[in-house]
Amino acid sequence: MNKLLRVSITGLEPGLLLHNPRSSNPLDPATKILTEIKKEYQKNKTDENLIAYLNAQWECALYWETNKGCFIPRQMIQATMIGAAKSSKQEGKRASMARIIGGAISPKGDAVLNIDEPHKTNDELMALRNNNDYNFVASVSIGTALVTSSRPLFKNWSASLRFQVLDETLVPLETFKEIVHNMGICGFGDWRPSGPTPGEYGMFNAETFEESNDDGKTWIKF
Repeated sequence: MNKLLRVSITGLEPGLLLHNPRSSNPLDPATKILTEIKKEYQKNKTDENLIAYLNAQWECALYWETNKGCFIPRQMIQATMIGAAKSSKQEGKRASMARIIGGAISPKGDAVLNIDEPHKTNDELMALRNNNDYNFVASVSIGTALVTSSRPLFKNWSASLRFQVLDETLVPLETFKEIVHNMGICGFGDWRPSGPTPGEYGMFNAETFEESNDDGKTWIKF
């Protein structure tokens, strides 16, 4: 049986800003659509074309799958966990936790967002996109140019983070809890405190910690 850990988290104000980097891949289908809409907007800068361009940006920046909804990807959770572990050291060990946690604990899957609106179908996603409460529009610098950009914004969100324990002798549960609390300070997504452009987005509180020794059939708080 695999030992699993589960953490319930609740996002803090001002919310979570997501930015999927797939727009840097010219072969991605969403990027191709975004590129064509951008060309049309550059040729004819009407309000309608600007709205279409911002909507395409929003969709391209989102992490979303049909029947699953919006989510924080596993690789983002992994990167934040390792970054948060840099400030933690296990007693009796010379190596920092950031160097050993990857061999001890691994995020198990993506973290689906719990928000106020449904978001699992295409129609629900379009309704979310057209809801101003879930849109963050700002002027950003690209080189020497100042351009209008749109990102998905989740003001009120929560999620469940799941982890698989690969070697429980390397990271005690109390150390794991400390690392998760540090993750909440580091944050997820764009303009997070630990990001290349630091901000106040993406932070969260860890509410409950649970462990399972039977592949998630039963959970016990710790």
